[in-house]
Amino acid sequence: MMAQLAPEGAVILDILTQGKEMREGVPIADRTLMRRPEKYAAPIGLDDEGNPFPVPPRRDIEEKP
Repeated sequence: MMAQLAPEGAVILDILTQGKEMREGVPIADRTLMRRPEKYAAPIGLDDEGNPFPVPPRRDIEEKP
């Protein structure tokens, strides 16, 4: 038995499916290649040296009078 999507979910699924079909419809020769793959080798939140980006203070916690 398959679960039914809510109407909003069905619309979102349709949009995502159309986007996937459009992406897959672009010939490989016309796709943009990643020029510097090493730039994306580090996890998100780390700079090129592997240091975490500074986290700004949270105003809702640290600036209470």
